[in-house]
Amino acid sequence: WARRCVQETGINAEYMGNSIILILIMFNKLLNRVLHINIQGNIDHALADKIFNVTKKKYIHNIEVVAISLNSHNGSVVQARNICNMLKNFSRRTAAPVYTFAENFCLGPANIILTSGNRVYAGEYSLVGNFGFTFKQLGLQQFVKKHELEPIIFTSGKNKLRLDPYQVEKQEDVAWIKNILKEKEKELISDVLKNRNHRFQELGIGREVLDQDIFNQTIVTSDKLLKLGYIDDIKSLDSIINEKFEGTKMIEGIKKSFYITKSIFGSTSSLPEQLGSDLKILGQQ
Repeated sequence: WARRCVQETGINAEYMGNSIILILIMFNKLLNRVLHINIQGNIDHALADKIFNVTKKKYIHNIEVVAISLNSHNGSVVQARNICNMLKNFSRRTAAPVYTFAENFCLGPANIILTSGNRVYAGEYSLVGNFGFTFKQLGLQQFVKKHELEPIIFTSGKNKLRLDPYQVEKQEDVAWIKNILKEKEKELISDVLKNRNHRFQELGIGREVLDQDIFNQTIVTSDKLLKLGYIDDIKSLDSIINEKFEGTKMIEGIKKSFYITKSIFGSTSSLPEQLGSDLKILGQQ
């Protein structure tokens, strides 16, 4: 076809060949797309289901990069791990790298997803950190006493009734819940260390420094995160798309946002809601 065009029009063959190559490159660029997954609010089973459905859609093809925006303050370590596995499997299948972006805040289990990216970014004023877990519940002892109520609860098994809101908390129950929260914190930090270990080693950053400057802090600034190798650069999603993938179409993986309705520094939910799927059994016999 190219030879016939050259013969009929008399256009220089080299010029024609270069033009065809340029057209093919431009056409291929139009086919490539950025898959954007916007994570807002709690990281829970519902969110994991949505992301699973996104990664299984047949029409998602020609993906050049997967971009994950994170604006999350709370959630489940288990579901954060599940989401990371889904993204890694999708990345292997499509050969598309995963870029993660901390937006307004990236707290708690969201750090697992953030640090799992092939490239990790945070905004100049992003709030990142808060590796601890909290548990809150209302004590109803005075209410029951004032209204002369007598709660009647039937259980089987020695430890089925833990942290009963109608009774003064027992020290063994307090120790039990604190131990669970501490284990969740250890798991979260362990996953982050595994995800960014290569970068920490490159910079010669030891565990003592990381504990002092990141893991034992409530919030860490982007400048410090970059210095310690927790993130790769301080840039937004828009700036990276314009720099590296200009002209590439962006498709939204999750159409409906997860809105935040609770405090960013702790939940007022009950124990089952707070820890969700991370606690397989509440009150073991």
